[in-house]
Parts: sequence; structure tokens; C-alpha cells
Amino acid sequence: MASPPSTVTSDSGSGLLQSSIFEENLEAVLDQRKQRRRVSNRESARRSRVRKQQRLDDLNSQLQHLRRDNAEVLASLSLVTQRYFEVDRENSVLRIQSMELGNRLMSLAEILQCCFNGSRRLDGFISPQNLM
Repeated sequence: MASPPSTVTSDSGSGLLQSSIFEENLEAVLDQRKQRRRVSNRESARRSRVRKQQRLDDLNSQLQHLRRDNAEVLASLSLVTQRYFEVDRENSVLRIQSMELGNRLMSLAEILQCCFNGSRRLDGFISPQNLM
């Protein structure tokens, strides 16, 4: 910034002229600073918008990725659930068959008991240890 002249001239016309030039220079300097600040602020705002857009793009990309992952997990869950119910049905059938076979074994043991009329001990024959 230019400083005002330190000496006062006797001619008031030239002093006013110097003062006027000084004020114009000061105004020009201040205008340049304002203009540089405006340009700097515009550039800063532009960079901020670019960062914001980049962040938005990244979040959208992440959202799409998570939606794909979610769809895969749901499909996998559906398959696992379906397989679980299939295995549960098979287990129910096997439990029923096991009970039926156990009942048949008991019936056969009773028949054998009657046939041999208790002359031989058949308890060991139907013992669970002998079945394995």
C-alpha cells in the first residue's frame, strides 16, 4: 500500500492532486484484493463442489455394491432355508422309520419269546448293544 506524502506542499492544488492519486491507487489496490479474494473463493467453492460430487459418486458406488451383496446373501439364505426344510423333512421321516423299526423289533422279539416259550433267554438278543 502506498503511504500518503509526508510533506505538505504550499500549493494546495498539487496536494489535492497527490491525495486524489493516492486514493485512486488505494482504491485500485483494494479492488485488486477483493477481486483476488473473489477468485480464490470461487475456486475454493468449485473444489468443494468437486469433492462433494466425488463423495456422492463414491457413496452411490458403495450403495450399488452393498445392494449386490445383499441380493447375494438373500439368495444364499433362501437356498440354505430350503435345504434346511428338506433335511428337516428327511429327519422326520427317518425318526418315524426308526420308531417303526423299533416297534417291529419289539414285536419280533415277542414272537420269538412266544415261539421258544421262554426256554431261552432272549433279553441279550434285543439289547441295544447287540443291535449296533
